[in-house]
Amino acid sequence: MNSGLSKLYYFSQKAFQDYSNPLIYQIHDNNCTPALEEYYFIFNRRELLNGGSYNFAFDENDIPMIKGHVADTDGSFFYYPTAIGQFALAVFHDYLKHRKRDDKKLFLKLAEWFVDNASEQPGSDVIYWPDNQRTKLNVYDESKIQKLSSMGQSRTISVLLRAFQLTEERKYRDRADQAVLAYQNPPEKGGFMFKENDLILFEEPNRAKVLNHLIFSIFGLHDYCRDLGFNTDLNALLKRSIASIKKIIPNYDCGWWSLYDDYYEEGQRRFNPCTRHYHHIHIQQLSVLSTITGDSYFKETANKWRAYDKSAARRFRMLFHKSITVKKMKRL
Repeated sequence: MNSGLSKLYYFSQKAFQDYSNPLIYQIHDNNCTPALEEYYFIFNRRELLNGGSYNFAFDENDIPMIKGHVADTDGSFFYYPTAIGQFALAVFHDYLKHRKRDDKKLFLKLAEWFVDNASEQPGSDVIYWPDNQRTKLNVYDESKIQKLSSMGQSRTISVLLRAFQLTEERKYRDRADQAVLAYQNPPEKGGFMFKENDLILFEEPNRAKVLNHLIFSIFGLHDYCRDLGFNTDLNALLKRSIASIKKIIPNYDCGWWSLYDDYYEEGQRRFNPCTRHYHHIHIQQLSVLSTITGDSYFKETANKWRAYDKSAARRFRMLFHKSITVKKMKRL
């Protein structure tokens, strides 16, 4: 099958699955206690292995690897810290539910991978976890300064701190302490904190303001503050980052659906509506922020966006515009 047909087949398959039966994560409501149990999103191992999020394979040590988008990568499997963290949290959920020794052992093996595979940011004390994907198409401009993913860093911290609470072994906490420094520093100093007017955002290297990444990035910082009983100077940074998300939420509401990113090309914003899967991620993330903060704005917005998805006409409209955008991005 030639590359054009491969892209079309891949996109059509994903679009049909997303339109007819998107993976919608359940969320955990008790997110403010120092005890880190279920993650904010209840990742399910069976759903993940069925390809709802990534296409997983496993190396000889049971560490998950994934394939990227057929248009973006060369088709080989690679280690992706965000996905490894997601799978580790799904295993942790299985352990909490069944208390099986094998689940605990696998979760700690995955946490150990993060301990052993951290890289140092030159000229700083920040550590991060690079991926080794072979990219052939960048759909966003990539930073030459920033190397680390805010979302990957966040999820890694959530895994490490749960491993620390489970075992009381300092190596997990020490790595989390090093990783959280990225929240306090701009890219020039090895981090991913961006200050823009009165906003504080934790950005990816592409600086595309992908909404689900911006919010997922906050969850790792929130876990870090929870583990310390919120008795940390980072709590003020956490509050400012959540307040920043509240200010930019209207930028992602097009009036009938939520938008995936806030990315500009030649001075014009790319119109990029979410798939249903990511639209519901937004809804659930806002619901989590509502429980964390007690702010009704997040709940009200989540309910409004949930109502958008109840309209078949809006779903078709999303799919139409998404197809146009995917083609412009050369992913189709």
